[in-house]
This record gives sequence, structure tokens and C-alpha cells, in this order.
Amino acid sequence: YFGHRSRLYQLDLYDSPQNIADVIVESYNQGVRAINLVNDSNLLEAYDLAAEQDCKMKVIATVGRSDVDYLNPNYEVAKEVDWDDDIELFSDYDCPLMLVDEFIVDIKILDEDIATEKIGGFVYFYYRNLDLLFKYNKKITFRIPLVKGYTLDSNNIDKIIELLKKYRGCKVEIFKIHNLAEGKYKSLGMVSLKFDSVSDEDVEVVYQKLKKESIDVEIIKI
Repeated sequence: YFGHRSRLYQLDLYDSPQNIADVIVESYNQGVRAINLVNDSNLLEAYDLAAEQDCKMKVIATVGRSDVDYLNPNYEVAKEVDWDDDIELFSDYDCPLMLVDEFIVDIKILDEDIATEKIGGFVYFYYRNLDLLFKYNKKITFRIPLVKGYTLDSNNIDKIIELLKKYRGCKVEIFKIHNLAEGKYKSLGMVSLKFDSVSDEDVEVVYQKLKKESIDVEIIKI
């Protein structure tokens, strides 16, 4: 379902390749020299129109993209991916890099009651969607944001480990939440959520727990 603003974006931008091309041209004039494209006829037409005005950029292509409605996912559609056609298509562009489309799945709070109370989440639907992703062999990377008072709780970490043991073979990334956006919120007159600092030692403890279970885990920075 569309919100009003999303509907306007579709009508005024996505459905009009020339309008998209105007945005690309202005971006080029502002110094942008690379663009991420997927195999979408409107986006490709828009880029070709911009290129005709000598606004050629490096194309970072995302290949193997599925047409998925993430609010009401149809996994029969999601599993139909044509990698070869995408690769052949983008080989005609100045494309130094192609990205593989995948699902990045956050793991946060896995206790049903706590998840509902703190983040308004429903763990049942979370597990159901995970099962569907694995049923159709989708490429998945799990990400675990470590937040004191939320995800960085010993019981929650134990639940996360049990989940990851069920879905072995996936890459796992852990990272600590920061408050870098606080200044931006303040400048906009908004109040941001502020979290207690997570130390490198806290992250290392979780990392070692996962490694002990032979989980493919990496510490990243965001």
C-alpha cells in the first residue's frame, strides 16, 4: 500500500524516466561520478537519457535482484532470479563492480514479550519469514546491533546463538550502536534516542561466544 508521499514519488519520479534523468544530470553537475543501478527499465532509460547529455558515470550494478513486495512478500516470485541476463546487460555499461542482491537480516530482541514492549516487534512473524527465506535458498547475512538494555543482554545473546545454530552457513556481522547522529537530530530540532556506550570489550565477549559455536562472525563498524 502507498502512503501519499510514496504515491507522489511514483507518479512524479519513478514513472517519468525524464524526471529521473534530470536528477542524475544535476547530480553529475554537483560532482557525482558513480551510480547504483538495478535491472529496471525505468531506471535504465533514465540513465541512458542522462548519458546522452554527456553525464556518464561509473555504474555499480546490483545483479540478481528479485521483485519482492517486502510488506507482503511473495517468495515464489522472489526465488525467480536471472543472474546471467543482468550480468550481460551491465557488461555494456562502464561497470567496474557488480553487487549480488541479498537479504541483510537484523537480529535484535528474540523474547516475544520484550520485543513487543521495547520495539513493537512480533517474533513469530520474524521466525516465519526466516523460514521462508531459507526455504527458497536466499542469500542471507545476519547483522546484530549491540545495544545495552536491548540486544546486549545475556539471555538475548543466548537466544541469538540458538537461532544462528539453526541457520548455520550464513555470514554474521556484529557491531556496536553509536550516537553519531545526535548532532544531526539536534540541528533539526529533534530528539534522538541515546544509548549507553558499548565498549570494544563488550563486542569481543559476544564475538568469542559466537566463535566458540563455530559461527562465521565478523566485527564491523557502521
